Amino acid sequence: MTAGSSRQTTASRTVIRTATKVAVLALLISGAAFDLGAALASAAGTATHPNVEIPTPACGAVEFPSSATGSWAFSGGVDVFSNGTSDEGTGDDCSSATSKVGGVTAGEEWQCVEFINRLFLTKGWITGTPGSSSPPWPGDAGPTFYNDAPGNLQKQPNGSVSYLGPGDVVIINVYYDGSLDGGHALVVNDSSDATSGSVNLVSQNSGYQGNSEPVVSGTLSGGSVTVGGGGDGWSYSTIGVVHAPPAQVAPIPPLIGELNTSGAFYVKEGGLSAQWVEESSSGIKAIALASDGTNGPLIGDLNTSGAFYVKEGGLSSQWVEETASAASIRLAPN
Repeated sequence: MTAGSSRQTTASRTVIRTATKVAVLALLISGAAFDLGAALASAAGTATHPNVEIPTPACGAVEFPSSATGSWAFSGGVDVFSNGTSDEGTGDDCSSATSKVGGVTAGEEWQCVEFINRLFLTKGWITGTPGSSSPPWPGDAGPTFYNDAPGNLQKQPNGSVSYLGPGDVVIINVYYDGSLDGGHALVVNDSSDATSGSVNLVSQNSGYQGNSEPVVSGTLSGGSVTVGGGGDGWSYSTIGVVHAPPAQVAPIPPLIGELNTSGAFYVKEGGLSAQWVEESSSGIKAIALASDGTNGPLIGDLNTSGAFYVKEGGLSSQWVEETASAASIRLAPN
């Protein structure tokens, strides 16, 4: 697998294959109806995920997401394109073009590392220099690609992988009859982090020539990741995982309260110039405020009769009486 403007001089086969073909291929060939979404949803509750093999479409055709191969489990995923029936799974390219994202080179169309660069550039997880001929994440799939991962990305070598999360990149060596035959890079397609068990892995330029395998299973156990497929002389060893940046937590807006001398209680949210909202017109002797990124504002008041009320989620939420005889109050976020 190659990236940027470099090309391999030999077309080594970097395939993801299964010894036993899954039912997907048979159903596609026969024309029988098949609901992949239901199959993947069913498999999510089992020990393994299905490997999805399809006939390789024409050069540049979308292999994933599609009705035949499934969809992204996280937002912002990009298309997986076919490398053509002659070049799928090899270091050769069916296209002479180089893909770009916002003027930044992603790589040769349609190698597996081009897909990784295009995804990470699209998501804003990495940046590059417009006009440069080299992608920001350089190298052929394999040890070089793992070693040259951009510095803002966390890496964990196989055997010390603590989790697999949405968008993480699993990098492997590929062997045929025991001899190294290239490398491959696959993306974790899951909606949340997994510390053990199986996940779906999506990749580009998978399979070999007439058969593509854009989705395979991966398993994390004891810090080690194994990649599904293999057989017929093919085997894989995982080099390590490069993690996608963690999701950004939205900043918590300021929450400001005022208790005046008449016992009226006002709150504003979002900034010093925000509008005041009257929470109670009289009879309040103590107030408490807290907020967090999950539950939003948490507002409490203690009235002169000793009743303690709390609301959560917004300034206009309903009050809930916590106790009728409180002496003092305090709130804390989760």
